[in-house]
Amino acid sequence: MNNSRNLEPEMRLKAAPLNVEMGDLVHSLAPWRVISHLTFARKASFDSARRCYEKFVRTEMRGISYFYALELNPAAAKTSIKNVSSGNVDVDTSLKF
Repeated sequence: MNNSRNLEPEMRLKAAPLNVEMGDLVHSLAPWRVISHLTFARKASFDSARRCYEKFVRTEMRGISYFYALELNPAAAKTSIKNVSSGNVDVDTSLKF
């Protein structure tokens, strides 16, 4: 969960280089071709969201490399998935978790 809005200004300055470093690391892992941001229609636990997303990738997007992060949206109490994918990505599938 992104709590940066709750950080004091001096702590934001300390956190910013870590965010850039993490972005650079993920960027260096593969030539990412797709970025997706997914939100569950209903409340989902992190474990349930992980299982659903990994099942989707195994069945619909075999053979691709991917990196994802789960995030809780406190305002809506819903779980979101942030994803980057590389490889031969050609998916025209409606996600229904």
